[in-house]
Amino acid sequence: TAGIALAEVVEGTWAQIGDELVSVESLNISTGEMTIKRGVLDTVPAQHAAGSVITFWDEFASAEETEYISGETVNIKITPVSGSGEVALSDATALSVPLVGRAARPYPPARILVNGFFFPTGLLSSVDLSWVHRNRLQQTGGALIGFEDGGISSPEAGTTYAVAVKDVGGNYIFSQGGVTGQNFSIPLGILAELSSGGRGTVEVYSERDGLESFQRVTIPVCIAESGGDSLEFIMGDTAVPPAGDMIIFEI
Repeated sequence: TAGIALAEVVEGTWAQIGDELVSVESLNISTGEMTIKRGVLDTVPAQHAAGSVITFWDEFASAEETEYISGETVNIKITPVSGSGEVALSDATALSVPLVGRAARPYPPARILVNGFFFPTGLLSSVDLSWVHRNRLQQTGGALIGFEDGGISSPEAGTTYAVAVKDVGGNYIFSQGGVTGQNFSIPLGILAELSSGGRGTVEVYSERDGLESFQRVTIPVCIAESGGDSLEFIMGDTAVPPAGDMIIFEI
């Protein structure tokens, strides 16, 4: 909705939603419908609220020739241009951008499956992960590759993978780096440490030469308690648990 200059958008270029880059596969200007590939280049799929801004800047970016180092903070100003002219530099608000050396970081793995599914819902009795390679040196041209696309033949030299498990408070309860394969099973003993009904998150990312991928794939999980014959019902984000001690299920 409220698209501006959409006729200038070129299919096959990227757009940005939040911190996620997506590939514009098609765009219908009259209906506003767009088909995209999620999590291209060094980004991964993320949740976005309704009404999030989509910026098409792939072919409209300029570069700063000054070289900076990772850890520096750069102050920048954006001066919008309209039919009334350009906003004066003195009137523009300065934005602070911390530099993280993004261009040198290895790409995160993609097509990450949990027990054979993308972002599974419901109770899990185990967490068996699999993924495919990405390689920043081989993805410098051609069609953009999305998160769900097949893998690159090999990762960048020296790249390994890491898996972490966090509880609902964001605290690490498990971390394993140096994984060289394309699959990993989280030990059940670790999963048993998840409290709050077995809820937590699994993170998968890549590492190379002391650098971590710019983003991590984060997957919410809910682990079933072992033993017993009880049946557990999990209320989703949009469901409100009923009051009292009786719940009526309607078919």
